[in-house]
Amino acid sequence: MKIPLQNVIILSLMFSLAGLLFPASAYAAAKDENFIWDSNETYLALKDDNSLWGWGKNANGELGDGTSSPQSSPKKIMDSVASAAAGSSQVLAVKADGALWTWGRETKGGAIGSPVKKMDSVASVSIDANGIALAIQTDGSLWAWDRDGTSQFGSAPEKVMDDVETAGATKGFLYAIKKDGTLWFVGSLNDLLFPFVRSSDPVKVLDNVKAFDCAYSSSYTFYALLKDSSLMAWGSNAKFNLGNGNTETEKEPVKILDGVASIKVGEYLSTALKNDSTAWSWGPGGISVSEANVAMKVPTKMADSASAIFTNQTFSAALKTDGALWTWGIFYLQSAKGGTPSLSLMNYAGSGASATSLAWRNPLQKLASDPPEPVGQLRIDKTIDSAVEVLVTIDSILVAKTDGNLYISSYDSITDKVSPLTKVMDGIKLPAGTVRPSATPTPQPTRSVQPTSQPVPTSQPVPTNQPVPTAQPTAQATPAPQATLTPASQPSQPADPVHVYGVFDPGSNVALQPELLKSVSTAAQAEAAVRKIAGDMTPAQKTSVTGIDLLTLFAQEAAIKAASVTVSDVVTIDYDTLKALEARAKEASEAVERAIVSSGITLRREIGFGVTLNASDANPLVIVIDPSAANAAVDRVKVETPEFAVTVAAELMKSLDSPLRVSIGEPASTIFSSKYTQLSSIPSLSQGAKTFRATFDRVFDGLIKLSLPSDEGDPQLQAVVNEKGLSVGGKYNPAVEQVEAKIYESGDYSVRENKKTFTDISAKVLEMQNAITVLATKGIISGTTETEFSPDASISRAEIAALLTRTLSKLNPNQDGNFTDVLKSDWYFGAIGSAKKHGLMAGTSATVFSPKIVIPKDQIVSVAARVLRLEMKYKDPTDDTSLMAFSDAASLADWSRTDISLATRENLFVLRWDGTFSPNQPMTRGDAAIVLYRLFMKLW
Repeated sequence: MKIPLQNVIILSLMFSLAGLLFPASAYAAAKDENFIWDSNETYLALKDDNSLWGWGKNANGELGDGTSSPQSSPKKIMDSVASAAAGSSQVLAVKADGALWTWGRETKGGAIGSPVKKMDSVASVSIDANGIALAIQTDGSLWAWDRDGTSQFGSAPEKVMDDVETAGATKGFLYAIKKDGTLWFVGSLNDLLFPFVRSSDPVKVLDNVKAFDCAYSSSYTFYALLKDSSLMAWGSNAKFNLGNGNTETEKEPVKILDGVASIKVGEYLSTALKNDSTAWSWGPGGISVSEANVAMKVPTKMADSASAIFTNQTFSAALKTDGALWTWGIFYLQSAKGGTPSLSLMNYAGSGASATSLAWRNPLQKLASDPPEPVGQLRIDKTIDSAVEVLVTIDSILVAKTDGNLYISSYDSITDKVSPLTKVMDGIKLPAGTVRPSATPTPQPTRSVQPTSQPVPTSQPVPTNQPVPTAQPTAQATPAPQATLTPASQPSQPADPVHVYGVFDPGSNVALQPELLKSVSTAAQAEAAVRKIAGDMTPAQKTSVTGIDLLTLFAQEAAIKAASVTVSDVVTIDYDTLKALEARAKEASEAVERAIVSSGITLRREIGFGVTLNASDANPLVIVIDPSAANAAVDRVKVETPEFAVTVAAELMKSLDSPLRVSIGEPASTIFSSKYTQLSSIPSLSQGAKTFRATFDRVFDGLIKLSLPSDEGDPQLQAVVNEKGLSVGGKYNPAVEQVEAKIYESGDYSVRENKKTFTDISAKVLEMQNAITVLATKGIISGTTETEFSPDASISRAEIAALLTRTLSKLNPNQDGNFTDVLKSDWYFGAIGSAKKHGLMAGTSATVFSPKIVIPKDQIVSVAARVLRLEMKYKDPTDDTSLMAFSDAASLADWSRTDISLATRENLFVLRWDGTFSPNQPMTRGDAAIVLYRLFMKLW
């Protein structure tokens, strides 16, 4: 029978074995997974129209019909339900008007009743396996009652405390986390608990708590997840429950892990999901299996790329980002003869294997097709893929998939058979942001930044890797954007059926503490500053791509500061000046690299030899760059004043054949002058922003970096603009709190908010909106019209050439690439020539570039990786192991494998839900913007 349930939340009422009660806080945790369970194989489902439905055993009247008659197919129980919770024999439902209704057995073994109204103004509810129910009202007050009156609470709700955020109960006591982050206990507890003994009044336990969970066997084991993402544990530890390597009871909290995002706790197995998407487990594993085989005394990594975790006492699972369910541990099943529950290994290596000998041997054995079916073994007879929600009961597994259907596999204790994974209903409500395969968008027609692109041809051009020659002067310098970090996932944003957008990167929260750089003048001080930043980073931040990038940026700035000398008003950059600082520069570079590596962080790019010349605040500052400077072993020279800085790279020094003189300072009068031809184009000018005039004595082949103080407001939306009000780029450097842009011509420059946006991107995910807005703000990317970006259109090879050369400030509008299909009158003439000159892109043949064809994904990704390697000295992976994450890795062209491996490691492109790389697929303008945006954040 096809059940017309749409967008359903599953609530399962699960059988509780005597002495093996599930932790009550699991009910609260289940709320995050859209699953709630308790007893007797009864299931509840909440539809998108807020009607509550139920089916199953109904032994305690959980279906709300006043009977204990089973129901084989879902039927409606109640309308206008906002949320629900299920206990051992009762169901709680909060209606849209805040009224709380309850039904089931009124007392243990008592009569079955129909739904009755319990109280008003309720925001959330929970109930434990023993019948202690909790309700948090809209004013933050916590109320509790007991179905049987066997605890300190009566059968009528009574107020416990105020200002509560979350709460839960188990085995005679309850806990509450207040809005200020304090954790409180109420109830009868034994003397092994921190920091108090028996109390019926609320007692404060810890501060700065984000989440709490506990398990109970003969005593309690507690776990508190703090706001700094550290996991603390205390209490009973007889079976390595705490994960601290011993079996001694802890009365005080001890740290178990850092960088934790969420926890799931069982009596014999506990699991944590870390911020870096790894799943870790610890505990004895099973009560009847020898400690030597199954006990994990300390947290052990069980899975990578996990998006959610599940724990059921002795069994855990991780739902990976590709939708596959991976499992490990021991599983309890009711025996065929109705006796003592038997132990069954969920994942084993082959037919006839015993739980004792194989427990933990293959912790990440994926549920396989065609598994053997030993007696009592709960298995699913096909690979679980595309899963988004998983519910594990004593004798069933329910899986909600991206297709919106609910599937179930169950163990029959009478026949000792396990049913195949079978669809039980359609239209299951999926978590916010989940995409359904049926939602695949229709490809949009190709549109380019300038002229319209042509249809995609059958040929696939192959890029080449060439050395980077000296840069040419550019007519419009538009350097890299500021360091806006990748946004966290926003569930309220529209979902995408193909790509995984907005994945939160814990490294985006690394604090660089610019004040530490102010006192750095030696290699030892630079090393100490870097160690301080690294020491404050969480384990997740230390493995994060963004976290490593930010720490490396800070280390680079610290090394440059360590090799410094004070100079006069006229600063001469020549061989003699730099030669005197070479040894210090090398020492500082090695010191900061040592600080990074010794902190347990993998350095992924080189830190060159840089020096600082401290100049006075003379106005203007005069800098003379002598060609002899190119002979020194120095990568960059930073001339620093109290208000701004100028950085000269070795590339510029090598391009000079005679001294270049530049003066930079604050002009005597305001920049508002006749130079403005269009006053409407002038960005808003704040009171604090200053203008600096740069004057070069000639046109030269190269660029210098100008670092200016950020303006008032959000530096992420600021750009360096010239006297015409046009952006020349500007990337915010959080290590020095300045906005940096590369310039090559005389003019007046200032930092302004220069936010640019388009009317047709508001419906896109936030990550794409942010990428497009930032790149447009920096003058790097433009729309198909003044108001439209056309994010769903494809992007051509010519457009990519233009975007890359603008980003790197290597766009010479007159550079000829000598391609027969690129005319001097074409808008992309100089971009293609410059891309070829600097080894960024080659033609589809020696004489043809194919500018208007849509560029496939592997070429865009390969070019982005090449930029990292050539411009920032990123190191290639030692092998292409990262490619194994793609199910179609074998289809990748040989020329692209190293580039794609580097790009994968550095998170340069948007992953797909189906786990493929899809190298020949075209990329939309919106997705290309994200690739380029992620690349820009790495260019310094």
